[in-house]
Amino acid sequence: MEVRDLSILFIISKMGKGGAQHIVLDLANAMAAGGAQVDLLIFYRTAQDQSILAELDSRVGLLNIFPIALASDHENSPKKIFAFLLLPFLAFWWTVSGRLAKYHIVHSNLMLASFFAWICSVFQFLSRKPAPKYVETFHSDLVSLLPWERKLFYLFWKMSDSLVVELRRRDFEILQKEMPGHHISYIPFGIFPLEMPDRNEIVAHKKIYRDTPIILSIMRLQQHQKRVLDLLMVIDQFRKIYSGSFIYLLVGDGPDRQRAQEFVRSAGLDEYVKFTGYMDDIRLICATARVFLIAGIEDLVGIAGLQAASLGVPIVSLQMDPEWKNTESIFFNSASHQVLAEELERLVRDDAYYKNASGYAASTVQSTFSVDQMVASYARVYTSIVTKEKTG
Repeated sequence: MEVRDLSILFIISKMGKGGAQHIVLDLANAMAAGGAQVDLLIFYRTAQDQSILAELDSRVGLLNIFPIALASDHENSPKKIFAFLLLPFLAFWWTVSGRLAKYHIVHSNLMLASFFAWICSVFQFLSRKPAPKYVETFHSDLVSLLPWERKLFYLFWKMSDSLVVELRRRDFEILQKEMPGHHISYIPFGIFPLEMPDRNEIVAHKKIYRDTPIILSIMRLQQHQKRVLDLLMVIDQFRKIYSGSFIYLLVGDGPDRQRAQEFVRSAGLDEYVKFTGYMDDIRLICATARVFLIAGIEDLVGIAGLQAASLGVPIVSLQMDPEWKNTESIFFNSASHQVLAEELERLVRDDAYYKNASGYAASTVQSTFSVDQMVASYARVYTSIVTKEKTG
């Protein structure tokens, strides 16, 4: 069986600005381009999903299980809570009514979709129609999970037919040992390099900030998984060792935005830190940035970091993995705020050092983080588990 013979349902709670959403978009588009019948099921709409859904291939069917729209990704409104309470019953209905029978693959992404797929798989025996193969991508890492989140994911994963780990290589090794006999793959995500804006646009954009060096972060403003407060602490350290002017742009939004703003005020960083909110097009801001600051696991960073690196922006990463010991990392990383601040200072101050780091960033993204490689790996997972059932 080949990709063009498959019918695939991708499930994710919402399409917004996150890395998981970009990966689902690229996979859905690629599978549709390869001839597969593809649908994308989301649970609700948000104000931030318009730009990414505009990139969805017209051959991909968009299914919205709840007719609600939220003002932001992190809004906890009564209608959102009510929708989540209804989710198990809808998953049950989708299963027993046979709505999933037309799909060879049901591919879930993030916890709510994982829960939905788990309910479907639990009650699959009540449907008289053929069962799909359940695939799950783990878009996070075991280090960042709370204990209850980890227990839930393990419960959900045991009912899947295939689990894909995309971030922490150590998690792949741990899960292979803790779930022996389960089909587990490690598939690092890939990106499409950003297109460099016109030089005149870049020059004009830099003038807005008076040609001041820009340190950039694009992220969900959350402390637990994204370490937004820690990154601000790094900027506070950098401010103490760098005597020149600079701007730290925090692009994005999230549940800890107010905490971050309070830290900025208390640390006296108001003149340096700018909160921009979400941006639909990040090309120009990436092209004008001197450095990209982010929190990462092992030597990997998120989609936005790789997109910035594709334009030659050096990466400086706060290491969140307490077990990471490798000294030959893909991107510069450290768990020390002081060490990160010193690296930022060198990149901003030393033009020759910056030029080497910029060239390395762009070439590394092109050689290591390919969308084509990611898509081919997923295609092998899909076809192998479907073919195995037909021949088994």
